[in-house]
Amino acid sequence: MGTKLAWSRHEAAILLDGYIEVLKGELPRLHIIKRVSADLRKMAINNGMEIDDIFRNENGISFQMQSMESAYCGRTVMKAATLLFTEIVTLYKENHGEFEKLLKEARTMIDGKLNNRESFLSWLAEVMPTAPIEAVLASCDTIEQFCLKLRILKAPLFETTDLDILKTVQKTVSQNKIFRIVNKKQLKHIDTAMFCLLKYVREGNREKVNEKIAPTQDVSDPKQSETQIVSERPQEVAGKVPELYVRTEQDRRLIAKYPLVYKRIFFSLRDMFECGEGGTTIAALSERINHIARCADIEDILDNVSWSTCEDRRYKFSEEISRHDEPVEVSAGLLELEVMQPKVEFNVVDFNNIGDYSYTKPISISYFDDRITDVASWTDVYVKLVSNLYDDYWSSIPVGKSFTGSGRVDFGNKEIARTMTAPKPIFMQMYLETNLSATNILGKIKALLDICRVDYENVIIEYQRKSDTVAMPRVTIAQDSPMYSGMVIDSNSFTAFLSNHEGMADGTCRSYVSAISTAEHYAKEHYFEHHQLFTSDWHEAKATVDALFSDPVFIEYNNRQHNRFYVAMKKLLLFLRADTSAVIATDTSTTGESVPQPGADETYLNVLTQNFCKGFRLGSPIELRKFKRCYEQMNEKVLEDDDATIERNISICGILYEDKVFVPQTMLGDETRERLFTYIQKSFDEGKTALYYQALFNEFSEDFLDYFIYNADMLKAYLSFMLGKKYFFGRSYLSINANTTVDPIDEVRTCLKEYATPMTYDSMFDNLPHIPQQKIKQILATNGEFISNGRGEYFHVSAVHFSDEEMDNIVEIIASAIEEKKFLSGNELVEAIKSKYPYIYEKNSIFSVVGLRDAIKYHLCHEFSFSGNIISRLGSDLTMSDVFADYCHSRDTFTLDELSVLASELGTVIYFDPVYENSLRISHDRFVAKKQAHFLVHETDAVLDRFCRGDYISIEKIDGYSLFPNAGFPWNEYLLEHYAAAYSEKYTLLHTGFNANKCVGAIVKKSAGFESFDDCIVTVLADSNITLKKQHALQYLCDEGYIARRIYTNIEELLIRATAQRNRKETN
Repeated sequence: MGTKLAWSRHEAAILLDGYIEVLKGELPRLHIIKRVSADLRKMAINNGMEIDDIFRNENGISFQMQSMESAYCGRTVMKAATLLFTEIVTLYKENHGEFEKLLKEARTMIDGKLNNRESFLSWLAEVMPTAPIEAVLASCDTIEQFCLKLRILKAPLFETTDLDILKTVQKTVSQNKIFRIVNKKQLKHIDTAMFCLLKYVREGNREKVNEKIAPTQDVSDPKQSETQIVSERPQEVAGKVPELYVRTEQDRRLIAKYPLVYKRIFFSLRDMFECGEGGTTIAALSERINHIARCADIEDILDNVSWSTCEDRRYKFSEEISRHDEPVEVSAGLLELEVMQPKVEFNVVDFNNIGDYSYTKPISISYFDDRITDVASWTDVYVKLVSNLYDDYWSSIPVGKSFTGSGRVDFGNKEIARTMTAPKPIFMQMYLETNLSATNILGKIKALLDICRVDYENVIIEYQRKSDTVAMPRVTIAQDSPMYSGMVIDSNSFTAFLSNHEGMADGTCRSYVSAISTAEHYAKEHYFEHHQLFTSDWHEAKATVDALFSDPVFIEYNNRQHNRFYVAMKKLLLFLRADTSAVIATDTSTTGESVPQPGADETYLNVLTQNFCKGFRLGSPIELRKFKRCYEQMNEKVLEDDDATIERNISICGILYEDKVFVPQTMLGDETRERLFTYIQKSFDEGKTALYYQALFNEFSEDFLDYFIYNADMLKAYLSFMLGKKYFFGRSYLSINANTTVDPIDEVRTCLKEYATPMTYDSMFDNLPHIPQQKIKQILATNGEFISNGRGEYFHVSAVHFSDEEMDNIVEIIASAIEEKKFLSGNELVEAIKSKYPYIYEKNSIFSVVGLRDAIKYHLCHEFSFSGNIISRLGSDLTMSDVFADYCHSRDTFTLDELSVLASELGTVIYFDPVYENSLRISHDRFVAKKQAHFLVHETDAVLDRFCRGDYISIEKIDGYSLFPNAGFPWNEYLLEHYAAAYSEKYTLLHTGFNANKCVGAIVKKSAGFESFDDCIVTVLADSNITLKKQHALQYLCDEGYIARRIYTNIEELLIRATAQRNRKETN
């Protein structure tokens, strides 16, 4: 092995046990050394390590046993004792029961038999090496204690194998408000722990781990051990990529196209195969890889790689090369088209000089040499890049804060995501705010790279300015004369023209109408000056066509759709100058259950229905080859149409979605389709003005699992095709007609007004099922007329009843208080109303103090300043910190009890930072004005030098206050704390915060270079002799006076850093 590995506690226990046997004299020392060597080598192999001839060999064990002897005797005999050996000997002598437990665990590891907890750890280290193991285990203990107390668990967590029980546990810890409040700082790790544990149990690893690591050979022979390891893991020696990674040309093409997604899918599918799972669906696999790719892209990979097979719509990993189809050459026509496309130069984002990126389009991302080309927008770039950064630097990314240090929150858990405008999932329960412009997105990425300390050269983003894009040729149909002064121009009349005048099949007509509707919506959504296509004004339609084909994004969209929009618009302009006799009224009473008519091309339709239930990918040579082969088998003749004609005929047989054509009959079963359409019609019959696609998808998501509708966008495409003649399809909703005014804010408003009392989230979700839940939460959080009552409740401001006279009385209360003391707290206001005008309070008693205060704020926000719980003169914007600062600054002396009374009146806690900034604390109870401070700084620092011999010292360890020079007040821990925090030239105070009843923290030398209290804590732990485990560390920090309670945020991360720092010291 290239590096020397530190001894573990389990290894030290085995060595000590061997030394004690030597002392007994029952066996020769050399015999015991040989056995200990064999045991430790076997333990290493069972733990998945690769070992060489030198690792824990007999010579090394003989040498280390001398060190253990020194530890046991309490003096250096031949070799000095290490800290670890001394710790193990102390455990043996002072807590023999714990030592025996440790020794038993060690022997279990040697025998290759792991209990459930240990087997979970082995699995976690192998499958999810980036997971914070210590934090996961601590979270499992927290979950276990809580669920045993509630009797949800009947046995310890790691002894529970019933998946249903574990799902109940997961639901409990994710929904129990008390649990999540008490453990709010640990929630990320708790969610991770449950995700990992459920995944572990689903894959049946509890039995498999023992089988996998059970030794089959005598590992006392190093060479034999090495041979065994290599044979067990032939594909991962020396970190090489497994051979079966890319075995065909298709594999190489796909890994180049989807570098990161390809790898994630490969490892996920292989892991499922190794764990004995059956096949998986596209949707399930998308969930497994945290939605980092579109379902269509996942399907593209699985349908073409050499290591995937598909049976009954479920994909499995294949060790043998799967021949999905033979390679096919790209047709000459396609090559000519490619050659004809002008080359466009790409620009690269300069993170050192973030300029204006308006009217630009991203092309690709390179993240540490992994290139991603399937990026649809700047938002897509942002999400994919942050996903990769979170994989590698999860501990560095700030949660619940802005990446740039100010402004709204950029990243957080599910609770925080409720306050975001456009949250996108990143990892399990973590979300990213994406409601940003291109320029702002790149500013956020730059800030995040700085936070994670990633060099800019490792992230390359190529982009293209829209002005650089080559425009499509204009539609150049001349206008004869508009003929439609009295005729309604809509999808029905256009369909009649295509069918009766142009002789097109029904399926083709629907495809053209759909293209025109999509293009028109695109123009409206992007606020084009001209945005009407279905209009009797030929000039307006022509101007809209020109505008669309001047937009680079739309041009690319048209190219991906094989010129579909261009052809449809050409027909539309022909229609607008055609003879009106060509247009015959059609029956518009369709039920919406229209499907492609066999008459369009029955043979094509049959081939697609029977062989392409997952859709036909346009532009894929393999798909084309497969279609020809299936056509020949079904019709017993060769398909003689050229490739372009085949794809054109296929495109009119169904629904176009993400470059794939789906036959509607295969997308949903008859029963599910009937229930979906009935639900839509019933909703409109009940008075709903619109239905959101996302809400519909959520309502029927379980039904869709067995079919081929993966998300709300795909559902929109399906519904617009099937029900296009019956309803109007907007960007995010469908309605009865295009003139329907859809205002979800108005619907939420009406709902709350009708309820008239505080309403919970769940009640609103039940009353507004057609609006996505996230949309409802966003509306409630961003509109002042919707008042939070606390506890997840909201009400409309009109529910609080104030007459004009009552409002005048409330204004008088506020104005009088501001005149007297510059501000009034919300709690004081409500108490004053209750005391002076009890009838006002009684008729609004169903509302909380916070709810009542914010309702008053809504009415009086233009007369007074409301900042949190502080009400002040308009324009003054006093905050709680300002109030405490002003209180302290205006007094020569005050007590802690007086501060407590102030905090109680304000309905808050004491804000110690502004207190310490505007006064001097001279004892536990007393504060005086800062002008009374008289410190002899150089002399005081010299005394601190006598106590602090290193870089730091705990406040609690300084007790010789008689040595300090006169400061005008008796020295004590509180005066010393304030001196170190604000007056010393040589020292500074690092702590978690000022405390009412205890001084805790470290006085550190400014020259030590500690940037934060975390840095100091890492050094304190590394310099100590304690075992670097969470509970030991917290107890030590509390006992030494660095923290007040056995709680510290991110202690697991600090322990990892402390361990690394200690190991470096021992190595040096």
